[in-house]
Amino acid sequence: MNNTINKKERTAQILVYINYAAIILLVYLIYRFKFDPFSVGGSLMLAAFIFMLIFFKRVVKPLALESSSAALMITGIVVINFLSYWEISGQRIDMPYLIIAFLCLYFFVAISSAVLGLPFKKIDSVSETERQVYRQIMRTLSMPMYVFGLIFAMLSGLAVYDILKSEPNAAISCPLLKISYMAVFWIVIAFLVIYIYLSKIKDDDIRKFLLEEKFNIVNYDIKKVKKYYTIFFFLIIFFGSVVETQRGMWVMWIETILLLGLMSLIIWKIYKHVFYIDQEKTTISSCKGL
Repeated sequence: MNNTINKKERTAQILVYINYAAIILLVYLIYRFKFDPFSVGGSLMLAAFIFMLIFFKRVVKPLALESSSAALMITGIVVINFLSYWEISGQRIDMPYLIIAFLCLYFFVAISSAVLGLPFKKIDSVSETERQVYRQIMRTLSMPMYVFGLIFAMLSGLAVYDILKSEPNAAISCPLLKISYMAVFWIVIAFLVIYIYLSKIKDDDIRKFLLEEKFNIVNYDIKKVKKYYTIFFFLIIFFGSVVETQRGMWVMWIETILLLGLMSLIIWKIYKHVFYIDQEKTTISSCKGL
């Protein structure tokens, strides 16, 4: 058991180092190609999310791996915003760019799927009678990400790349024709599909498939968590929108907001069980409801 915990802690720390490396590389590329300091637009404000999650990883040890993975996922959104700016910066959009963009897309999808799936038990720990429901939940969390968020995103990106390569003036007549716009659109669709289907699954059905060590590890009022997170989220949107005025890629920023909002709702649906719930108060409230 201790070996497993130590392995998870080491993996979490490695992910944090990868996160720092990605941020440093991003800053270097902005400096190297003399890009505008606001080349990542409103997503610059997501740095608050990244460092909050890294801090959370240090404070809540049982969620170290999940927190560091989520921080890397948010960094992925910033990287996608940077690649989007690259398209309008005058730099070459060729096959190497496409390969790098698709690799970033793949790692973002893989990390996102990991964040959603990490707190769940392995299928071997689930009884035969409940495996059908378990598989349904796992498919709900993974299939839309790989079908819409990866395959459809890549295909639409390739289609846009082919159009712009054969008809360069198409970008002038249709400003929305961007590889990044199309790819992120499908990622948003993927998260929307996950949210719709996950919202139909009862909390108890999700809870019974979560690892026991993930329950009630944060002793904090769940209503306050929702309240303060909502305030924090809208502050990010407000200040991010102010920063975005310097870049002006509003389509990407709106897609980023939708992506962040849907991610938050999905993650909350799964991870709210980590917060301590006073069973006595819950029972009293249920009785009053009756």
